Amino acid sequence: MAAGLQLYGGPLWQTSMIFLDFYNEYAAPEMLSALRILTNWKDLNGESFDTTWKAKLVTGDEQANEVDRARRHVKFYFLSAIRLHELGYISEEPALMILSGTNFWDRAPQ
Repeated sequence: MAAGLQLYGGPLWQTSMIFLDFYNEYAAPEMLSALRILTNWKDLNGESFDTTWKAKLVTGDEQANEVDRARRHVKFYFLSAIRLHELGYISEEPALMILSGTNFWDRAPQ
């Protein structure tokens, strides 16, 4: 019981909760939708996807605005992991696992 109390609220517990939040956010329907919007835009526009997006965004094109919202959603997911690491809330290994999409459970001791 004492070990459990030490864990609760400690650094390992904090890292676990941060991981859980990130994995839940990545698994959310909003992230899936954002990733699909970005993938579809790139598929439709090929290698010029970024310049086409920028040109259409300044004209107020609704599809370009949708891509922008999706881009910001995905960008800030990853940027949050970077900032948490920079501020010392998570160490390098968990940050890299979040950024690379590595499954934490694949790295757990057997």
